[in-house]
Order: sequence, then structure tokens, then C-alpha cells
Amino acid sequence: MATDTTHIEPAMLKLLGRAPICGPRCKRVTLILLGLFFVSYSLWEFWRVGSNYGEWDVMLLSGVAAFMVGLWLVAGLPGRLHKTMARLTYRGAFTVGQDAVLEETLDGFGKMLERRAGIWSRVVALVTAVAILIAFVIAFWNQFSMERIALTIGVVVGAYVAGTFLGRMAGYGQLGSILTKCGIKVTVTPGHVDGAAGLKPVGDFYFFQAMVVAIPAVFLAVWWFLIPIWPHDYAYWRESFVGLLAVAIAIEVFAFLVPLWSFHKSMKTRKQDLQTEADRLCVKIIEIQRKLMDGSSTEEKKELREQLTYITEQFRSIERMPTWPVDMRTRRLFGLNNVLLLTPLFGRFIKNQELLENILEVIKNFKA
Repeated sequence: MATDTTHIEPAMLKLLGRAPICGPRCKRVTLILLGLFFVSYSLWEFWRVGSNYGEWDVMLLSGVAAFMVGLWLVAGLPGRLHKTMARLTYRGAFTVGQDAVLEETLDGFGKMLERRAGIWSRVVALVTAVAILIAFVIAFWNQFSMERIALTIGVVVGAYVAGTFLGRMAGYGQLGSILTKCGIKVTVTPGHVDGAAGLKPVGDFYFFQAMVVAIPAVFLAVWWFLIPIWPHDYAYWRESFVGLLAVAIAIEVFAFLVPLWSFHKSMKTRKQDLQTEADRLCVKIIEIQRKLMDGSSTEEKKELREQLTYITEQFRSIERMPTWPVDMRTRRLFGLNNVLLLTPLFGRFIKNQELLENILEVIKNFKA
């Protein structure tokens, strides 16, 4: 039995808002601290080498800026999730069993979602911190100093904080499976105008989440290209960046595809169930076409053509129904973004790097 959207939507938003990723005060304090660090370190670099920006530690400053952007975006994810759930509710995409109590169902859903998010938050935070620590140890091997040790500690702490956000996003990525476990069913609509069987808000949310997760990958890819031509010596980072980039891209891809998997299974099952109906419509289409060829009156032909148009549209809606809650535009953007991010890996692992080296040399000479 479909639930009344005027009842489910406020309850859903209230339950989802129990423990946001980062409250407004937390976000403001963190951003202020990062901003103060960015300004103070910039002043230190200016005092150290003056306006010779090529000798500044621009990689560190750009990393802090990227972290601030990511934090700003990730802090808004709870609101986006609320909006996604509301849009799906207004579209009639949620149904519960006839004997289910709505408030109890939603309460169980909210608790389970938050519990999963908390577990993933701790696990991913630890993994992220360890990965960054290993990268810094490799980069600074036999070159450690008190300054670099302090930098390593600070970055590892920052990585742990970032990992908590990433982990909670991973918890939110289990939305589909948690809905199923709580008895909330997702309704799939063939031929829906959004191009994703009525579930486009799901694809939009997880695409945005994947783009937030992709910020580290963009940072690594850009700097992989800049290191050979940048005046400051960052050569010791290049090998570490390749490995980190591969991990970052994998995380970004998983952040998009894994959350959609449960929705994909529901959509695929629904499409398979509709195949029988599509076959029956095929038989009707052939019958109507035969009647049109047999010769009927003008009025009958008009009526038959209208029936043919309607039934053909039904058939095509089933046949063309996607099995992923993502429209074509989002698929193309996701594919293009990852092709661009993979460029450094292609350049690293292809045997003949002469073309890539020539391109970098031209860029370097042009800059000079």
C-alpha cells in the first residue's frame, strides 16, 4: 500500500537529521582553523622567500585549500540526502507493507542508517590515516627532519578527520540495502520522464558524493603533471602520488557504483518481471497491425492507430527501462571525469613515455 507523502516526508527528514556529518558550528570552527593555518603559512612563506612564489610550498597550500572545499561540500551532504529522500517520496517511490507502522519503520531505518555510518566512519578514518602515513614515510625516507615529522603528524591527523567524513559517506552509501531491510520498498516506473525509472534523485545524490570523494584524486592528478615543471622540488612525491591516485580513483568509483548496486538489483528484477508483459504487448501490436492491413473503415483505422501508438509506447518503455538509477548525462560525465583522472596512470605504466615527456618539456619551455 503506497503511503501518503504528506506523512512520510516530514518524518523521514526528522529521522535522517539525528546525527549529521558535521553540524554548522563544527563546520565553521574547522574551516576557520584551516583558514587561519592557510593565511599564517602563506605569511611564513612570504617572510621566508618573499614573493618568489615558485619556492613556496604551494603543494601544501593547495592541499589545504582542497581540503577546505571538500569539507564545505561534505558538510552539506545530510541536507542533500534529505532533499533526495523528499524528492523520491513526492514521486511515490517509497511503499511500505500494509501491516507496517510508518513511524516505527522510519525510526528503525534512521537508527540503522546512523549506526552503519558510525561504523564506517571509524574504519575508513583509520585506513585513510595509515595510507597517508605510508605515503609520507616513502616520500621522506632518509630525508626526515623535525619540520617534516611535524608536517607528517599534522597531515595524518587531517587524513583521519577526512576519513571520518568519507566513512560516513560510505555509510550513507548503504541507503538502498537499509531501506530493503527496514521493509521500505522502492517503486520503479518504466518510461519515467527523468530517464532513470523515477529514481534519478538517487543517481544525482551519489554522483555528487562521488565528485566530493574525487577531490583528492583531482589534486593528485593535477600535481602529478605539475611536479616536473614546478620550480619547487617535489620530485620525491611523484611515485607516491601514482599509488595514491590509483587508490583515490578506486574509492571514487566505488563511492558511485556500490551505493547504486541495491537499486540496480531492484530495477533489474522489475524489468525482468515486466518482460512477460512486454511479450504480450508484442502480440497485441502484431494483431493491430494485421487488422490495419486487412482493411477497415476510416473510423476503425483511427481507433486502431491510437491503440497501436499507446501499446507501442508501453512496449518501448519496458524495453528501454534502465537498470541503473542514472540518466545518460550523468553517465557521460562520470565516464569523462574518470578518463581524465586516469591519464597519469596511463602515462606512468605505458612502456613508451616519450610522447608524454615531450609534452611536459614543451609546457616547461613555454613557461620559461
